[in-house]
Amino acid sequence: MPEKIVIVGYGTAGSAAATQILRKRKCELIIVDKKEKEIFHPCMMPYALAFNFKGLEGIVEEDKLLKKRAKILSGWRAVKLGTKTKEVTVKKSNEFRKIKFDKLILALGSKPFVPPVKGVGMEGVFTLSNVTDYLKLNMTVKKGHNAVVVGGGAIGLEIAYALNKRGLNVTLIEMMKSLLPRNLDPDLANKIREEVVKEGVKVYLGMKVTEVKGRNGKEVNEVVLENGEELSADLVIFATGAKPNVSIAVEAGIELGKHGGILVNERMETSLSDVFAAGDCVEVKNLITGEYSLNMLACTAYEEGKVAGINASGGEEHFKGALPAFTGHAFDLEYGSVGLLTEEAKRTKSKIFVMKSRGFDKEKFLTEGFLEVKILADESGNLVGVQCLGSSRCTEVVNLAQIAIKERVNVKSLAEMQFAYCPPLSGFFFPFKTACEVLSERIKKER
Repeated sequence: MPEKIVIVGYGTAGSAAATQILRKRKCELIIVDKKEKEIFHPCMMPYALAFNFKGLEGIVEEDKLLKKRAKILSGWRAVKLGTKTKEVTVKKSNEFRKIKFDKLILALGSKPFVPPVKGVGMEGVFTLSNVTDYLKLNMTVKKGHNAVVVGGGAIGLEIAYALNKRGLNVTLIEMMKSLLPRNLDPDLANKIREEVVKEGVKVYLGMKVTEVKGRNGKEVNEVVLENGEELSADLVIFATGAKPNVSIAVEAGIELGKHGGILVNERMETSLSDVFAAGDCVEVKNLITGEYSLNMLACTAYEEGKVAGINASGGEEHFKGALPAFTGHAFDLEYGSVGLLTEEAKRTKSKIFVMKSRGFDKEKFLTEGFLEVKILADESGNLVGVQCLGSSRCTEVVNLAQIAIKERVNVKSLAEMQFAYCPPLSGFFFPFKTACEVLSERIKKER
């Protein structure tokens, strides 16, 4: 009989694992997923909200091809893992089932983290992590409402953009001293803040929410800040990060890392034999620093899932570590980064060189758009981090930089690259190349 492989969770990591397993066509594959539809695009939700999608176009879809090749238990939730019996107990409504496995892949994902603020449980307070959240929030949004978005990271900024576009009065609150604190240095992030404010969004930095108040203690109408200021609010959205969804793993005795994610090796194996894990629920090594951390990006989850699927189905593949590429879009700006931010880079043993270059995203006679690139290199001239901000082309810069960092391409080599040029598509002086040219000369002089 063919081996039975069970995947718990069908997000980015789970789907990548399933694809690899089905390519072998020698395994019996069972997928357990708490969602009713197989394919879910969480990154699309803020943009669907911005453009007021009436249905779930672009957010969920049915995987008809997968259903022909695997058994899918949609709407079922894994509640217990039997390590000795090698079975998973799943639940739907009041019905329970036990599923035997030879190999198991845990792609459990993450769940929203909401700080312990008084009043967060009342009506009108939201997170945005699933279809139910989206539908309820979209129905609640009304032009002229006062909305408070707590959290100025990637998702919080996109939600603020969406609500602003829908005609709400939006206030954005971030406890750190700049927006996108995990993704951009303050100098670039502050330029985004300036644009956000120009669009009419009120921004508080270095500020915490201490309480959410409501009419009769039930329906939100006010947010209290740590400085005592009270903000009117018809709805409040917490975009304050996520934590790994690992309860079933903890109960089964699977080892966790210091950040609360499942600890895996390069084969994506957990501390339990024949049990793999991938995606938001795991901790992985940073390719630059060698330190383990949570890395909740779809691009990383996809690669982890591929490796888990290959190895669970008898192959041999290794995930060497994460070098996540981040890119975003809000308020008519693109922004992105890959590798280390400046403060992170300074904590490494190497001397760090920094250079910024700003230019046009296309030939200046054909555009008013700009592109600003910031690069970080070590004393050998190898890139360790790149950030960018502009009207367009940021994703292009981030993807190019990721290859350069991973393959340890020197800034001198990048400075000598012959970048393609066409006036309506690119400026002749591409800011990424310009920054590499200047930094290459600087490093050479200081050696």
